[in-house]
Amino acid sequence: MAAAKGSLIMRISRASLHLGWGFVLLGVSAPQKRRYQRPQLARHWCRKALEILGIEVVVEGRIEPGCLQVANHITWIDVLVMMAAGCRGFVSKSEVASWPMIGRLTRAVDTVFIERGAWQTQAASQTMQERLLKGENVLFFPEGTTTDGRHIRQFHARLFEAAIATESCVQPLAIRYEVPGGDYNVVPYIDDVGFMENLLAIMRQPRVRAHLIACEPIAAAGYDRKRLAREARDRIVTQLAINDPALPARVETPSVIDAA
Repeated sequence: MAAAKGSLIMRISRASLHLGWGFVLLGVSAPQKRRYQRPQLARHWCRKALEILGIEVVVEGRIEPGCLQVANHITWIDVLVMMAAGCRGFVSKSEVASWPMIGRLTRAVDTVFIERGAWQTQAASQTMQERLLKGENVLFFPEGTTTDGRHIRQFHARLFEAAIATESCVQPLAIRYEVPGGDYNVVPYIDDVGFMENLLAIMRQPRVRAHLIACEPIAAAGYDRKRLAREARDRIVTQLAINDPALPARVETPSVIDAA
């Protein structure tokens, strides 16, 4: 008991120091860096943060360039895992830009921020198209909320239009977690669980393993956006071996927003 408590205190201390370093790194150094260097800083910070939290990242497959990437969404840790794996170009609701630390991280990796409203979604889609045409990646969570990871909600389809309009590929990314010797139920960031409560519960686990599976890209040509969304979801469901019907879609999530 005493050893476990000491280990938790040590993790909290290291996490606090790393958070402070992140403010300096991303708040002072990153703005002075060139655009292509900022994601490298964020990636390095995320990798170290995950190490401190006791989260091992296992990446299967290849993160392809120039794709619209979509992923299932379980927890705020998803973003750290994906940044650590080299993902960038997230789509997020505008409020996230002002959040402490997370806002700095998302700005460092060229996040597309969306205001509420259909016309704002259209503007974001245009920005996404411009980036795809430059060969850059764009990533969003089409479920519109987090889940427990045992089910996947229906995918919102509107932002898939960016891939169709630019004849780009869509790469589904499947993410799952395991907690050997611990409690998996502390990982999902769902219901009314507070951030600090969730963070401390994760840090109490002996270890957490995050699996990020990069599926084969889907050529968007010949698809309409609803069929493309279904195909992307089906591939993630297959990778995660989920055999349940889709839960109803949601419009909003703490980190990413999309419109149906």
